Amino acid sequence: MERAVLLLSTLTHPYVFGNPWQNDTPIDVIPRQLSEPLIQITSKLNRVPVTTHCSISLHNWSTMDENTNVTNDQVHLGNIKLLHNIIG
Repeated sequence: MERAVLLLSTLTHPYVFGNPWQNDTPIDVIPRQLSEPLIQITSKLNRVPVTTHCSISLHNWSTMDENTNVTNDQVHLGNIKLLHNIIG
């Protein structure tokens, strides 16, 4: 569900804020195909249906070594990677 929130909120972001490099203006309505699943999933996670720090950073990483046991505090900065780079 975390990845779905990340992807859906990232896809809806340009609808809300437009594309400043192309002088796009934001629109008032997000397509139902994006908005309905985003609202359903974020309500289950008790979050707002927008791109948040939680989605972009806190739930968007993995360990580089697949044998690392995250529950035993074996995570260190040299052993983590970003799953999805959102910045264009």
